[in-house]
Amino acid sequence: MSEASFDEDELMRWVMGDEESVKRFKARRRSPLSTPHADIMTSTSQAVWSRRVLDGKTMALVNLGIMSAINRPHELETRIRGLLRGGIKPEEIAEVFLQTAFYCGNPTGVEALITLVDAVDDMRERGTLAHEPVDPDTAPAT
Repeated sequence: MSEASFDEDELMRWVMGDEESVKRFKARRRSPLSTPHADIMTSTSQAVWSRRVLDGKTMALVNLGIMSAINRPHELETRIRGLLRGGIKPEEIAEVFLQTAFYCGNPTGVEALITLVDAVDDMRERGTLAHEPVDPDTAPAT
């Protein structure tokens, strides 16, 4: 997906609206015990994601770094898959995890990278991978 054709609304659907996240969100709303939490977190999330100081792509990539740094593997995998389906390139996500490894510790970055590689491999097998990974050090400059 080129920067010129980048659709932030589409990206947000991928980040926030993949099937697994929607299932978990709906399950959280079934109980009267969880409704207040769900209401507060939904409005807060919408307020954060609707800000336009950073573009949606940057916010989504920052979000991946945070999910890996705080060790939230399920959320990390869900968002990786959503962003890959939405057109974010695997090497862009890998670069986030390189930064995560440097600043948060190598084991954190390695675990996140393993999650990315597994997601890419699975999506390739299913025919749902939007971009095949390339080595950013050997790819032609754009």
